[in-house]
Amino acid sequence: MQARAPRILVVDDDRKDLDTTLATIRTHCASYEARIAMGAFEGLDYLFGRGRFHERGRHPLPDLVLLDVGMAPLDGAQVLKRISEADYLRKIPVALLCDTEEEKQRAMREGVEACAVLVGLLTRETTTFDGTYYQLKDARCEPKGPQQPHPPICIGGSGEKRTLRTTARYAQHWNFVGGAPEEFARKRDVLASHCADIGRDPKEIMLSSHIRLSPDHHNPDTKIDFGHAIEEAAALGKEGLDLAIVYLPTPHTPTVLEPLAEAIRDSGLLTSKDIGR
Repeated sequence: MQARAPRILVVDDDRKDLDTTLATIRTHCASYEARIAMGAFEGLDYLFGRGRFHERGRHPLPDLVLLDVGMAPLDGAQVLKRISEADYLRKIPVALLCDTEEEKQRAMREGVEACAVLVGLLTRETTTFDGTYYQLKDARCEPKGPQQPHPPICIGGSGEKRTLRTTARYAQHWNFVGGAPEEFARKRDVLASHCADIGRDPKEIMLSSHIRLSPDHHNPDTKIDFGHAIEEAAALGKEGLDLAIVYLPTPHTPTVLEPLAEAIRDSGLLTSKDIGR
């Protein structure tokens, strides 16, 4: 049975921006199925199965939501909060699309506040927080869970002024979005510098990166190059990478796993610690 194509729901109130996003998906994610919602309210109707989207068979839930920050009257941040209130929608990844530097900075500021709120809720009996985007008064979160002091927080991105500074302060895992080993090493050093500023040991933070099986992995006619992925992982490993996350080509099929595992085994990159995980 052929695996179904991953679904992306694009929510935007600007037709031109929608067309640009769809063109990008067709170019770089040709095997993905893209659906659109014109504006915040239509996006919420789709996700909650309301109105003309009530037939879930015709309008299935997406695997990823691309959400424009600058919509009106309900903006992307407000839509994201409503999505997070529904248990069955909370597991769907959401990426915020920013048209301007102001929108980007707003999304980043909200992310910083979210980290502070999460740590408070997961480590304190009660949390009071008076921020721009989040306000809590003696809020409780129980049970806390077995991981101490709290479940690990992973932050992905490479912004040196805000993302990496936030990672140094709150995260236990930093995910490099991908790139040359030299760029990874430079960003790693910036993260270490931010850790030094607050007296934190950078070794407390796991370093990971995305690895693609071949440079044009989105092309279904391309033969999978396992050697390329192994060489990239090894080069990043020399710069201190702890974990390589391999992007699997679409359509997703388990048949790629065995040859990938054999290539990793034969490369000698695995250690006894890795095998025991």
